[in-house]
Amino acid sequence: MTALHILVLALILVGFALWVRRRRQQSLQVIETVVFENIGSRVLDDRRDITVFLPPNYHQRESERFDVLYLNDGQEWESLGLRETLAKLTTTGRIRPIIVVAVPTGANRMQEYGTA
Repeated sequence: MTALHILVLALILVGFALWVRRRRQQSLQVIETVVFENIGSRVLDDRRDITVFLPPNYHQRESERFDVLYLNDGQEWESLGLRETLAKLTTTGRIRPIIVVAVPTGANRMQEYGTA
């Protein structure tokens, strides 16, 4: 393999990596994230931040109805890659656009969920 072949191959690989990175960033932009801070619960006697993920172009689709997924232990949304997964599944048409409400666990998780 000549130096020219190696250079061309390297340029192709770098170009492909940059293309993949850009596509990933574009897909993440379609999922809007809204955080409602310090929401109180009289039942739990606690306050917490609630994260809501909205489907692409949500504000331009006011008359459209969306299914809602409530995510218990919602503080794990980042480590689960939720935003990336939603973006990929939505933009590829594998799922219909949905709203996800991520409800984090409080300090007393066992009291909230019980010991079932």
